[in-house]
Amino acid sequence: MIRTPRHKVFVSFHNDDQTYRKKFVKMMGNDFVDRSVGDGDIDDQRLSTERIRQRIRDEFIQDATVTVVLVGPCTWQRKHVDWEIGSSIRDTRLNKRCGLLGILLPSHPNTRTEKYNPHLLPPRLADNCDSRIGFAKVYG
Repeated sequence: MIRTPRHKVFVSFHNDDQTYRKKFVKMMGNDFVDRSVGDGDIDDQRLSTERIRQRIRDEFIQDATVTVVLVGPCTWQRKHVDWEIGSSIRDTRLNKRCGLLGILLPSHPNTRTEKYNPHLLPPRLADNCDSRIGFAKVYG
């Protein structure tokens, strides 16, 4: 039996959407390795913002092949999601650029519509969905 290699996936999400993240990871089963940051993975009480960003980039995103952004109604406002997207698409010596995929959650106002409002997406995700760039895709 030929076994398909499992992709390492960084899942970016707003903490309010934790339930959807858990469902997504469970639904995917053994098809990928979850590289998302969980509660308690980083003690951010004692760390600077830049150090938190660096740890996420170097310890979680570094070996991911794709970043999946779970987009709920308020995800567009979350600075951590924006940082994670920025780290995912930055091509550096230590961290290669990975793919970027947005999934509109059932709670998002544009779910199951043919078009979505780019102002309701995290800005870096929306910028990378621009048809002239075509680096990212959003599904809902």
